[in-house]
Amino acid sequence: FIASPAFAQQVTDAQFKKADDEYNRLSSELNKLHNEMSKASESKELDRYNELKKQYDKVITERKKHEQVRMNYLKQNKELVKVKKMFNEGQQLFKLSNYTAATAKYNEVITKGKAANSPALNDVISKSYYQLGLIYKKSRKFQDALNAFNNTIKFSPSSAIGYYAIGNTYKDMGQYNTEIGRASCRERV
Repeated sequence: FIASPAFAQQVTDAQFKKADDEYNRLSSELNKLHNEMSKASESKELDRYNELKKQYDKVITERKKHEQVRMNYLKQNKELVKVKKMFNEGQQLFKLSNYTAATAKYNEVITKGKAANSPALNDVISKSYYQLGLIYKKSRKFQDALNAFNNTIKFSPSSAIGYYAIGNTYKDMGQYNTEIGRASCRERV
């Protein structure tokens, strides 16, 4: 993926924890520096105050870096939750055999997931393509199903179910040419 402005850096749970701990530590340090600055100001220790102010500004700058990591993490996880919720709505529509509405919901998941440009969303994008493939197969739109199953694998290369679905789709099309299957597998390995 190419990083988008919304997710300039993907933040792992461990990175978030480290940034959060550091943010909290620096916030505590800022409070202490602020108190010392107040005392220096009250006692008219201008040199001491200016020295503390430089330290304060330096800590503020450092804390902002950790704050940005925290914000990126929260933003990417908010998007993940939103997209997963849409996927679950699509699943409910699929179970109710409302394939038109389910197709629209899965396409929305794919569009929003790709727009977020977050590797954390690859799994839900892959699952959405798989579900679309199943819908296309039910409608006997085999080429569309193959395209969807190929995208399942594109977003989740270790998806055994995606490879299996491709093979079954070729079988449903009456294409038992094992060379097609072998070539398909070689392309993905």
